[in-house]
Amino acid sequence: MQSATQEWLLIESIVLFEDNLNLAIIEKIDGSFSKRAIQLSETPFHVGADVWELNYGATLMTLNHEILNGHPAKQLWQEWLSSNR
Repeated sequence: MQSATQEWLLIESIVLFEDNLNLAIIEKIDGSFSKRAIQLSETPFHVGADVWELNYGATLMTLNHEILNGHPAKQLWQEWLSSNR
């Protein structure tokens, strides 16, 4: 997920509860990873292959494509995987 401030966050899970999306977020702050939860009360709209946007400027995307290997979100995900080993 790219926030409205252009920072990349990892989404560990998305759960639909009532009319809200509950997201478990992993973010890197001052070189360390931390987890937090956020709740979205809007429905993301689909803009392209595995990409959705929110009204407030955030973008949700999957990392399922090989062409994304050098993408900042993919690099963040690989750093997080390495930190958990």
